[in-house]
Amino acid sequence: MKRLLLMILLLVLVFGMSVEAKVKFGNWDKWDEQLPSYDNTSWNWLKIGDENSIYPIPWGPPSGDGVNNVILISNLFFDGKERISVIFYSSGNESIKDWDISKASLALVAFPPKKGKMTIRAYRIETEEQVFKFYEEWKIPFENEELVVPKEVEFNKIFTEFMVRQMERLNTTEELFSRVSKEQFSVQFLPHLKIFGKSYLILAPR
Repeated sequence: MKRLLLMILLLVLVFGMSVEAKVKFGNWDKWDEQLPSYDNTSWNWLKIGDENSIYPIPWGPPSGDGVNNVILISNLFFDGKERISVIFYSSGNESIKDWDISKASLALVAFPPKKGKMTIRAYRIETEEQVFKFYEEWKIPFENEELVVPKEVEFNKIFTEFMVRQMERLNTTEELFSRVSKEQFSVQFLPHLKIFGKSYLILAPR
């Protein structure tokens, strides 16, 4: 009987720990599975003046119709008691005017720091479901200008493949990769951590 009670107590403790470990920010508690949907009311744009922070990376001089855009980079917040900084990467083929989260391909989420460390989670779109599924997690030092994606994480490979596909779409791979490696080209578009007092952002170079 004592053994049975002990097993029940252990099961209760394990269940309690698993529930406690579930990450909840704002009105969402499935960060370990997927991102909130594009129409979740807690999504808010990072504003640059009055404009939403979405900007194209062109190859060569910018064109009026955006036909030479390599990628689009979008910065948003997810609001709760604390704000979470999120960066989305979309193909340059997407329309800036009609953009929403479901149009992106990859996302990085920076959770509020604890004990001098910040948790970063990577997500990628499941096109059939139009849902961003969790892919990988790592930690970085909570220090200004810290590179958000360290060299050793798997996301680097996924991001490089994404960037190469965009350059292939523009038929510029032979010219470009004869001068720099695919990794060197891709890493320049990954974000750094920017700290402003008690606030923070993850921002990619423009």
